[in-house]
Amino acid sequence: MIKLLNIRIVGVVVGIMGVVLTRLAAWSPEIVEHYYSRTFFPVIRSVFDWINGIIPIPLFYVTIPSLLVGMWLYVGFFTKAMQSVSGKLTATLLSLLSYLGFVLFIFQLSWGFNYKRIPLEKQLGLELQAIDSSRLTYLFELSSHQVDSLRRVIAKDTKDSVRWSVAIEDIEKEMNRAVRKFMEELGLPGFDRLKVRQLKPEGILLRFSTAGFYLPFTGESNIDAGLHTLQMPFVIAHEFGHAIGFGDEGACNLIGFICCIQSDEPMIQYAGWLQLWAEILRNYAGNYPEVFDAMFSSLPDGPLADLQDIRRQMALYPDMIPQWRNFAYKWYLHSQGVKEGLQSYNRLLSLADGWIRVRDKK
Repeated sequence: MIKLLNIRIVGVVVGIMGVVLTRLAAWSPEIVEHYYSRTFFPVIRSVFDWINGIIPIPLFYVTIPSLLVGMWLYVGFFTKAMQSVSGKLTATLLSLLSYLGFVLFIFQLSWGFNYKRIPLEKQLGLELQAIDSSRLTYLFELSSHQVDSLRRVIAKDTKDSVRWSVAIEDIEKEMNRAVRKFMEELGLPGFDRLKVRQLKPEGILLRFSTAGFYLPFTGESNIDAGLHTLQMPFVIAHEFGHAIGFGDEGACNLIGFICCIQSDEPMIQYAGWLQLWAEILRNYAGNYPEVFDAMFSSLPDGPLADLQDIRRQMALYPDMIPQWRNFAYKWYLHSQGVKEGLQSYNRLLSLADGWIRVRDKK
């Protein structure tokens, strides 16, 4: 009986240790970067790559049910075994906290401490500045030129929307190459066997306003099978950003953008620039509506048709319980020290501007 009690206490203790170490890690990002993100985590990543390379199905389908069934069995077993020394409610709560403590510690050890590493913008030497109207105009003209010229290469001047017929394995391969190049430029250990899984049925993630996610317990990147083909390269590269050890959503959006536009494949370059172009248009529409209305008629027809086609695709999967999703994910991000919460997703324009400023100086 004492041994069973000790096991439950160990679970609670390691859970508390995970929380405490996470708070302490926030004070020393250099230590986290050197000892965890660049030394320990690559070992974990290599194990995941080996496992994912030999298992042909998304481990998401196994992992989530296993965690839930494991919780039910763990809590049920210890609650029944310990009722003689404590009340049922107390035994159940202690057993639940013990199980969650083990899960939390495994999460932090296998990936979570990456939230506390040196921010990507600092590693890239970016100096983020406020984007005024003149700078926004520059970024608009730059991205408009890129999407228009790349679109002409891809679709030969057609004004109709385009769909890309390509196997996800080919995108995966190209994104692995691009991510490895990006990591080498940062002086990071390179990975080139990252896996992405398409989850079905279509809309399983999109109905919760999520295009993809990284599962720390398996090392897999997952995307919704219902994504428009022009969204896939950016979303895959974003999730690969998590897979190589970056927790911040804005940082992974920047990784997605950089890896796409540095690809050798014009369609992938186009997908990256299209993502930034759409962000700039949203910014214009929100902050300078009169300017946006005046310039709308001059937007290139092909890229505009593609954005409209993407919206139609997304409309097939309307949100389910968006308030719950926003609350849950906001709580999760704050628990990991991401003060911006869901707003961290919206830093692409600022980070891409900083990266373009550095690139233009070279």
